[in-house]
Amino acid sequence: MNNTDFELFLFGAAGEEIACLAAGEVFEAPHRMTVSFDANARYSFRAYLNSGYRRN
Repeated sequence: MNNTDFELFLFGAAGEEIACLAAGEVFEAPHRMTVSFDANARYSFRAYLNSGYRRN
């Protein structure tokens, strides 16, 4: 499995798709996220909340 074989889907509170990220992509709004993979094809992502967005 290589990085291009995996995508991370993110959904908003109402169930709408807000992002589909492949490895290394960055999604800017409403979050800034980066996706990375390790040698065993496990994924991780980091989200940076923009100002004006409240975390529950």
